[in-house]
Amino acid sequence: MIQPPAPDGVSVRRAMLKTQERLLKAIPQAWSASSCQTKSANCEAVLTTIAGFATLSTYPVQLAALGAITQLLLSFLPPDGDKESTASTIETRIWSIVLQPICTSLENMKYSSIREEAFKCSDALIKLTQHGLKYTSEQIASLVAALRSSELSLKKSEFHDRVATLINLTDAFKDRTSQ
Repeated sequence: MIQPPAPDGVSVRRAMLKTQERLLKAIPQAWSASSCQTKSANCEAVLTTIAGFATLSTYPVQLAALGAITQLLLSFLPPDGDKESTASTIETRIWSIVLQPICTSLENMKYSSIREEAFKCSDALIKLTQHGLKYTSEQIASLVAALRSSELSLKKSEFHDRVATLINLTDAFKDRTSQ
C-alpha cells in the first residue's frame, strides 16, 4: 500500500496559522450570541487569549486578532438609542489586556493595514471608555503616544483625521485623570 507523503513542518505550520486565523474570525460571531452575563464573566480570558495572537503571530493572524478585539470591545457598547452600557460591568483590566497589542500594532511600520486595524481597536476602546470603562492616566498616556506615532505613518487622510480626533479624546481623558 502506498503511503501519502508525510506533511513537512512548513505545511503543518501554515495549516496551523490558517486555523488560528479562522478561529479568530469566528470568535466575534460566537461572542455576539452570548448573554451579557457570559460576556462580562469571560471577557478578560477571551481578550487575553486574543491579545496574545495580536502580538505573537503572522500578519494574517495578527489582523484577525485585532479585528476580533475591536468587535469584542464594540459588543459592550449600548445598541443605538440605548443609554445603558455594559462597559462598567466588565473587568477594569481590559485596558491592561488590550493596550500593549494595540500600541505595538499602532507602531508597526511594516504593515499599514495592521496600524489601521489597531486604530479601529483604539477607537472601540475609547468609545467603551466614554461609556464607563475604567482606565488610568498611564494607560491613556501610552495610547496617546502610540496614536501620535501612528499618525505620522497613516497616509490615508480618512485615518489621519480620525487619529487626530482620537488623540484629542484621549488627551481629554488624560486631563480628567490628572485633575
